[in-house]
Amino acid sequence: MNSMRSLTAAALLAGLAGSASAQMTVDADLGTLLDGSVTNIAGAGDDGLASGVAEAYNAPFDGAGTLYRTYVAEEWVYQFTITELSTITLTNNLADIAADRDYTLADGLTVSLQTLDTGDWFVADGGLDWIDGDFGVPTEVFEGGPYPAGTYYLCMDEWTLGDGTGVPGIGGPFDVDLAINAFVPPSEPTVFTDLGIIGDSGSATDLDLCLSDFDTELGVYDAAGVLVANNDDFCSLQSGVSLGLAPGNYWASASGFNTTFGDGWVASGAGRAAGTIGGAFGSASVGPAALAADEVQWFKFEIDTGVIMPPVATDLGDIATEADTFNLDTFGSDIDTELGLWDSNGALLGNNDDAGGGLQSELPGLMLAEGTYYMSISGFNTTFGGLFSATTTSTAAGTIIGLANTTGIGPVPIAPGEVQFYSFNVTGAGGGCIGDIADDFGNLGADGMVSFGDFLALLGLLGPCPGGTPGCTGDIADDFGNLGGDGMVSFGDFLALLGLLGPCP
Repeated sequence: MNSMRSLTAAALLAGLAGSASAQMTVDADLGTLLDGSVTNIAGAGDDGLASGVAEAYNAPFDGAGTLYRTYVAEEWVYQFTITELSTITLTNNLADIAADRDYTLADGLTVSLQTLDTGDWFVADGGLDWIDGDFGVPTEVFEGGPYPAGTYYLCMDEWTLGDGTGVPGIGGPFDVDLAINAFVPPSEPTVFTDLGIIGDSGSATDLDLCLSDFDTELGVYDAAGVLVANNDDFCSLQSGVSLGLAPGNYWASASGFNTTFGDGWVASGAGRAAGTIGGAFGSASVGPAALAADEVQWFKFEIDTGVIMPPVATDLGDIATEADTFNLDTFGSDIDTELGLWDSNGALLGNNDDAGGGLQSELPGLMLAEGTYYMSISGFNTTFGGLFSATTTSTAAGTIIGLANTTGIGPVPIAPGEVQFYSFNVTGAGGGCIGDIADDFGNLGADGMVSFGDFLALLGLLGPCPGGTPGCTGDIADDFGNLGGDGMVSFGDFLALLGLLGPCP
C-alpha cells in the first residue's frame, strides 16, 4: 500500500483513539442560501498530496446504489443551509482539465473507519449524491433533489486511482456555481400528443421508438406521474418496453440519451441527443417527428378494459401435482436462452437468463398451486412483463431442448426473434381423473403391487360394467372390490381392471 496513504490513516487512527470515527473540517460556511440564489465556489485546489480526512464517500453513483470511491488528497468542504424543500444545481465553469476533481453532497461530516473490498478506509457517511467532476465540457450541469430544509455540505475531493493503492492524483483548480431553487411540485405535462386508446388490460402493450434515427430513451408514467418503467436500449440504440397495464390513463416521454427518470413526470438531463423519433405505442403510430437536443416529447394514452387472453402455446399436459417440487429448464438447447413463467391470469412468476454455469436457463425449486401455467422460451436478450409479455432482440437461431419436471421439451427449432410458449397443468395433491383412467393410475413401477388405497380410489370412479364384458355381472366395484383386509391386491388383477376402463367419467 502507498506509504503516503498509510501515514494518513495512521495519523487519523491515532487521533481517533479507538473511537473509529472523525469529522471532516468545514473550510467555508456559505450561510443560508435562499430560493433563487447562485453562489460561486472557486479555488486553486490542492497539490494532490495525502492530507485529507475522507478517503471514500458512500454517496450513490448514477442510481446504482452505494459505490465507494477512493480519495487520498485534501477535501474542500463548503457548508450551507436551506430553509425549505429545494432542488440543488451544480454547474461546472471549467472545461475538462488534468485534475480529476469530484463532488459529493452530504448531510453530515462524520467519517468512520470501514472495511471495503480494497482494505480499511475512512468513509464519509453522510453522502447523498456523488457528482463526477469529469464534466468534459464547460457549463455541464448536475441537478439533484428535492432536499428538505437543513444544513448540507458540498465536498470537493481529488480522485486517486480508486484501486486501493492510494496513489495521489493531480491537483488543480475548481470553479462551480451552486444554485438553490424552491421545489415546485410536479404537474402533468401541458404540451403533449393524445393518442387515445392504444391497448387493453387483457394483453401486454408494446411501446417502442425503434424507427428513430438516434439514441433514444423512453419513460412510462401512470396518471399520477408515478414512473412505471423506462428504457434506454431495446432495438439497438432505440428504446422500447412491453407492459401489462391496468385500465386507465398513462403518459409516455420520448427523449435522447442520457435521460434521468423519476416520479412526477421527471425526464431530465443535459447534453442529450437530437434527431427524429418514430415508432409505435400500442396500436398508435408515433412520429416521424423532429426532437431537439434536450427536448422531451410527451404522449398521453389510455388502456381499455380487456379480457386476459393466454398466448397460443404447446400443451405439455399434467407435469406435477401441487405437492411436488420441480424445475423448468432449457439445458439441452444449443443457443443462449431465456425462460419466463406466468400463471393463468398473466402474472409473471419468474424468469431466468443463465443457470448451471452455462448460457441456458432454469427456474428451480418450483412448488405451484393447482392450475394452468405458461412458460416462454426465447433467445437472449428478452424482456419480461405481466400478461405474458416476452419480447426479445435475439438474433440467434438454434434448437430448443429442455425439461418441464420430467416432461421433455423439444427438440424444436427456434428462429431469431421468436418466443415459444408452452402450457402445463399442476394437479391437486391427491391426483385426479384428467384423461384416461389407465393413464392416470397405471404408472405403477415394476414391483408388481399397488397400494390398497390407490385401488379403492380407482374403484370410486367406476360405474356399471361395459356391456358384454366376460365375468362382469354387475358393478365393477362389486366384482373387483372384495379384496379382504390385507391392504394389497395383485398386480395382475389391477391390470385386468385397467383393461376394462375407457375415458374418465
